[in-house]
Amino acid sequence: AGTFLPTFFSHKDDLIEKLSSFGFGFLVPIFFIHTGAVIKLEALLMPGVMSFAASLAALMFGIRLLASATFLSTLGRKGAALFALSLSMPLTLVIATATLFYSTAAISQEIYFAMIIASLIEALASMILINFIYKKF
Repeated sequence: AGTFLPTFFSHKDDLIEKLSSFGFGFLVPIFFIHTGAVIKLEALLMPGVMSFAASLAALMFGIRLLASATFLSTLGRKGAALFALSLSMPLTLVIATATLFYSTAAISQEIYFAMIIASLIEALASMILINFIYKKF
């Protein structure tokens, strides 16, 4: 819908703005509140969930650090590290994709929980590391 409306209703800018504010102001927060409420604390004790979540979070950090190496000459080491960590914060796509795959039974409950937990780990760790790197270096 996000690409369909601007493409075929480009003459109706006010319609797109109204739908966008409704979606991002109301529907998106409800989706993430629902997703967070579905996660059970028992998931932390399920075999393999935490190890998979930790390895997935490390992989996501590694890929972003590798991608930020492109800007190493422009931003310097500190800037590139901060850039990579700032890219880690908007993980809405990971959560939305995991929810979609889980609702269609494409992934198991353990993998779903691990993806959600990995997203939370990465978001929290990114904020902490950004603050640490910015102040320390």
